[in-house]
Amino acid sequence: AYARVFSPSLVDEFFPMGETGVRGRLAASSGWHVQRQLGRGQYGTAYLVERAASGASGAAGGSEEDDTGTCAAGSQAVAKVVGLEFLPKKEHAMAFQEVELMRTLRHPYIVSLIDHFLTEDGLELVMIMEFCSG
Repeated sequence: AYARVFSPSLVDEFFPMGETGVRGRLAASSGWHVQRQLGRGQYGTAYLVERAASGASGAAGGSEEDDTGTCAAGSQAVAKVVGLEFLPKKEHAMAFQEVELMRTLRHPYIVSLIDHFLTEDGLELVMIMEFCSG
């Protein structure tokens, strides 16, 4: 409610998980660009992202290679962004366990993990998953 009073850039200055801040951190850390926010949960926010023409996957570390192969420029996916800075220790560990679990799952009815990495500042875990339109 209070965020409506401030301009988007001012909100991002006080709340670095804001969409504008995430756009910059994702672009700096990977070859993905935020298109729009899809939803928000207790621990993170989901964004529709698109693969950039000349982006390097996992520039900040965290993933050796795309888990389901290389995505072509223009491919759409979902980026689940989990802020790690203020997560309790238990939830912090669970976020990384989710990545390990998603890496092992291979089933036609389960969304695939494409990539994962930490943003350059190491404050956010990003999981790139296949986008299921519909």
